[in-house]
Amino acid sequence: MNGMKGPSNSPLDSSPTRYTTDIMVFCFVLGEVPAIENHFVVDITDKIKNISHLQNAIKEVKKPQLNDFALNDLKLWKVYIPINKNEAKLFILDKQPQEVDIERDLEGQKLIPSDDVPKDFCQQQPPLKIIHIIAILTHGQKIMKSIMELPENPEAYSNPKKFLPLPFPFLGERKPVERFFINDDDKFIYMGRKAFVNVLNTINELKRGRSYMDCFIYGTIGYGKSYILATIACFLLRTGKRVVYLPDCRELAKKPENYIKLALFLAYIDNIEKINEISTCKTTDDIVAFCESSEPVYFIVDQMNALDYRNNTEIVEVKKATILDVLNRMTSEHYCVKSSSANNESALYLIQKQTNDRRIELYGGFDEDEMSQWWMQNRENLPSMDDEQRKKIEYTTGRNPLFLSFLPGSEKNFDDAWKRLKLILMEKIQVQMTNFSDIIKRERWDT
Repeated sequence: MNGMKGPSNSPLDSSPTRYTTDIMVFCFVLGEVPAIENHFVVDITDKIKNISHLQNAIKEVKKPQLNDFALNDLKLWKVYIPINKNEAKLFILDKQPQEVDIERDLEGQKLIPSDDVPKDFCQQQPPLKIIHIIAILTHGQKIMKSIMELPENPEAYSNPKKFLPLPFPFLGERKPVERFFINDDDKFIYMGRKAFVNVLNTINELKRGRSYMDCFIYGTIGYGKSYILATIACFLLRTGKRVVYLPDCRELAKKPENYIKLALFLAYIDNIEKINEISTCKTTDDIVAFCESSEPVYFIVDQMNALDYRNNTEIVEVKKATILDVLNRMTSEHYCVKSSSANNESALYLIQKQTNDRRIELYGGFDEDEMSQWWMQNRENLPSMDDEQRKKIEYTTGRNPLFLSFLPGSEKNFDDAWKRLKLILMEKIQVQMTNFSDIIKRERWDT
């Protein structure tokens, strides 16, 4: 390559270079196997002056595969990999993306969006058969890498003493932040719940053919169903299952095609061929057709309340019916776990109706062990209180995790914290809870 050598540990020579003719660079998207057949050429024109421009050029060449991914999800690495069937580094590229350490295994150098295009790309034109750029889709792979580091033992997720930082298993930007506290690393803290094993065992009993394939979870608002379902999604992914996690039917109804595709992308993050197929889906009918032709997967659909035709939500009735039809057709050949609060009329109706699904009831709140761990975990954010005051809190909230979450605050004494808690409970949830549930009885509000 006109004397060009492979990468070294020295900084990139990326001083500005202007080209009189277009430059061809061989590129590769990590995960497109076999690598020897799936590399491609990007022309670096005089309009491509920095790495950010090169990211856009790669996205353009790889349409429609990369259409649904944000530019900052596409990370580029400079490498030197001869395109030769006997080249050891090509075999490394055929591994699962999360198994490849580009810097260590391929001697790669990370490219920053503001960097200029390395000028050594122009030192040999037309190019030798050398892969110079590896593109990786970092967001989904980062989530999967975190998931694969989680415990394999389901008991870890049922132990109230365990507080696990879990990656939120959805690629979309609009996450259900009203139900989850998700930090800057896209992780949430999950406290072990004893109900986890019961839910997991029921899901594991779902079978194709002569047994149930659907599971319906319902219970008290604020019990922690969403946290358990997100954790179930992580655990199933951790154990090798393909999971399509749809955390919020309200957001799903706004842009169903995009929302479902993002969930499918994570389910197939290790299969570029499937990602290509998903990317070509333009309508919900296309998505249904894809799901009908795919292997059995686990759909987890949370917040079905948003599609409740008996309740008033911001979604018009026709839209609700359309989305429900899409969900039913999309999941008909797959395992499906749906969740709803038992204080909506449709859930109460389904509880009494004979339907072809397994059912799990999650009522009330923490048990003794879970409550004890909650007090211990939150002690630094609570005013000092005696045993009677703690019992008063537990009685009024029903040990419900959502209601308890309103207690920690800035108050230094119990009376102020107690007044604020009661005010929040009365404003937010008194009417709907006493209308549909006996978990928190009406007289408790007067204690």
